[in-house]
Amino acid sequence: MRRAWSRWLLAAAAAVVTYGVLAWSMMPADRGVEELWETDGPAGHVVAGAWLADDSNVMVDLRTGRTATLETPLSGVRYVGGDRLLVVTEEGVETAAAGRQPRWSRELGAGERVVPLAVNGETTVLHRCDREACLLEAISETGRTLWSTPVIDGEPLEPAAGEVPAVVAIATGSGVSLVDPATRYELVLSGAQAVVTPGGVLVRYDAGSSCVTALYPTIERDDDAAVPGPCEDLGPLLPLAPEPLLVEVHRGGLWPLSRDVATVSLPGGRTVTVTGEELEVLHLDGRHLTVRVGQRIRGYATGPEPAQGTEARGSRVGHLPD
Repeated sequence: MRRAWSRWLLAAAAAVVTYGVLAWSMMPADRGVEELWETDGPAGHVVAGAWLADDSNVMVDLRTGRTATLETPLSGVRYVGGDRLLVVTEEGVETAAAGRQPRWSRELGAGERVVPLAVNGETTVLHRCDREACLLEAISETGRTLWSTPVIDGEPLEPAAGEVPAVVAIATGSGVSLVDPATRYELVLSGAQAVVTPGGVLVRYDAGSSCVTALYPTIERDDDAAVPGPCEDLGPLLPLAPEPLLVEVHRGGLWPLSRDVATVSLPGGRTVTVTGEELEVLHLDGRHLTVRVGQRIRGYATGPEPAQGTEARGSRVGHLPD
């Protein structure tokens, strides 16, 4: 009887060890990512695709893990430019940057309307219109007006609520003008069309016997493509649809070492995974992935930084007039 009992105990112990080894070998693990930061986060909602906010005025930048504080709780139309969050209401516009104290606000007069056009580094450009006229106003990170100019010839291209580009685009009767917010430098693209996208200003123009479509994330061109024939044959210029980023969250592994697994399919056919308990994907932009794991927020790098842009086509005509 004792021998049978001993054999049973040995068999049970062997089974437990075998199961433990199997569970350990099948335990899900992070793959293809590099953890960059981890922080506490509010149990709130994602704003403008890049910030995590609750009912308070403190928010977390989901790309860096840094926090920003507005003077009042979040409301109005939200925009993101660089590391800066802008909120536009009927009363005015307020902005704050992650990880830094400087923030500023602007009150609006009766009947005045304002839309952020571009954010480049520490400079924000607003399109302000009252009942009589419109102007462009460039504001520093401390709220000081750096420059302003009336809008006389042309119509500034306004972004939809969401991500604001780093360069101002103005459609004119003869083409498109791009303006650098920090330096006030203007680049004239004769005969061009343009549309504002989250990644920058998309421009189309005729070049010889081809039609060229170019992306300007800043005043410098980043990428372009040419097709034979005139641009008018291609129809209206529309924002390029990004390659979809697919996310699948499932339970992986064996108890008690099982956990949630998020599998992310990136452009180019590459796949990465992150793991954790109570896993929720909050932000994904092709280079950065941010998830909530329980009460913590984690940020990962999923790919290399984009290459620097090349010299732009067009005529530099100096600075905008006052």
